[in-house]
Amino acid sequence: MTQPLIQTAAPLPLLRVRQLCKTFGGVHAVEGVCFDLQAGEMLALIGPNGAGKSTTFNLLNGQLKADSGDVLMETGTSLLGLKPRQIQRLGVGRTFQITRTFGSLTVLENVQTACLAQAQQPLQWGMRPLSRTQVAAQTLLEKVGLGAFAHLPSQTLSYGDQKRLELAMVLAGNPRLLLMDEPTAGMALEERLALMTMAKELAQERRMGVLFTEHNLEVVFGFADRVAVMAAGRLIALDSPATVQANPQVQSLYLTPTLKTTTTTTSTTTPTTAFASLTSGASKPKSELV
Repeated sequence: MTQPLIQTAAPLPLLRVRQLCKTFGGVHAVEGVCFDLQAGEMLALIGPNGAGKSTTFNLLNGQLKADSGDVLMETGTSLLGLKPRQIQRLGVGRTFQITRTFGSLTVLENVQTACLAQAQQPLQWGMRPLSRTQVAAQTLLEKVGLGAFAHLPSQTLSYGDQKRLELAMVLAGNPRLLLMDEPTAGMALEERLALMTMAKELAQERRMGVLFTEHNLEVVFGFADRVAVMAAGRLIALDSPATVQANPQVQSLYLTPTLKTTTTTTSTTTPTTAFASLTSGASKPKSELV
């Protein structure tokens, strides 16, 4: 006798963003943004300066209060209205464009301090982190490739290694969702590739969702599972890297006037190949207004 098929419900996305909106005066910085992020997925959020990427990040992390919409974790818990510390307790970690570490502490002590914060154990002024966090902190440093630098002052690390240290500190909070705001900004090519390779391995190993903003398109198309594109506060594309790269509307955002002129005056350059040439990171915006 044939057994009836038992249908199981698909797992909920790790993160659900629904109709997220934020205005500053009359400027719609974020308008009706919707997307899902799955566990273990790397989702890149890109767009030109002023597109609303950083504002979106700040809304997700509680740095800014949304005007409307919702941000839901897989448990159904809404993040709207919560403070950054409360959101971190729910399993959301964040790294910043500019690293936030304690230069006067050693590399190991930085991570120990993060471990203490996760355990909600206060660190009194002038006291070093307790030794009981040393094993956990050392394990995290080994994970990000900084084990050999544990006892060095963190201020002596290279910029790329400081980014790794910041990542180790965030991992001390055991995040289910990791927000990385321009993680490779200011880094050399080899450092960029090494950091993003590590992030992808961690995402798969921990089933951790990673949402990252990035101006370097080589990093975006090399590491993202999907790419979301914002322009003027709206989400205009959300698909696989190859599909997004071939999207004419996305191409129009990234093609410079020079490239457009070249496209119309030569038969060997097409919008697609011109857009692909930008993945080298040669045209990299330096800042974002909102």
